[in-house]
Amino acid sequence: MTTTVTTDYQYPTTYAPLTLITACYRLKLHFPFHIRIESAMRAAMNIGRRPDAAESNFAILHWQRLSSSYAEATSIILQKLREKILLDNQCMEAISARKIRENDRTKQFMEEIWNEQGKNDIVFIGAQLGLRHAGRAIAEVKNNCDDNEFPLDLFSVACILLQCPDRAKRSQNNLWIDCAGSELQSDTKRFNETPTFRFDLLCPRLFAEATEDGPFARTGTATGFVPNYVVNPPQP
Repeated sequence: MTTTVTTDYQYPTTYAPLTLITACYRLKLHFPFHIRIESAMRAAMNIGRRPDAAESNFAILHWQRLSSSYAEATSIILQKLREKILLDNQCMEAISARKIRENDRTKQFMEEIWNEQGKNDIVFIGAQLGLRHAGRAIAEVKNNCDDNEFPLDLFSVACILLQCPDRAKRSQNNLWIDCAGSELQSDTKRFNETPTFRFDLLCPRLFAEATEDGPFARTGTATGFVPNYVVNPPQP
């Protein structure tokens, strides 16, 4: 079975990741009562170079600052994103009904990074937004991540797009983003669908894609990376 296809889709030429300091300030503007900016800034200045396979280090709000429910926190940030980029959220009903969960690998690594960084309101993640896995099937990426790699979830990708709306620019050539770190429950009651950001000429959309479908030239799975010391702690 083919798990990879050739693709020419790219990022918009106007898109560029932010510095961590700028990213922290942008998140603070959107969530003024949820971020203690001083501790976040101190943590940002202590973040080392990005992991080799990452495009950049990104600032992501820890979702529990918005709600004790992952589904509710995701709904809140998607509403913010809707206001920013006029997002058509076709997954709203499923998320509101809490038919969404974090991928186990994603949840584990995100928690380990958050703990390692001092449990701040903002967690800093080395990540890439789809180009590394462009044209690869979602299931293939999830089953064959590098040792320090994990699929990025919907909340995290939405958080990045909120800071960097140019990545969600409407274009015929803009690579869509699979958020395989989140899993949606389908009509079969199985969590076998993946939220995907689609960017076309009409408007940015969020829709559910069958995880076992593909590969598609138009999409790429976003992934995060953790430092080696988190994956392989040093021996005493």
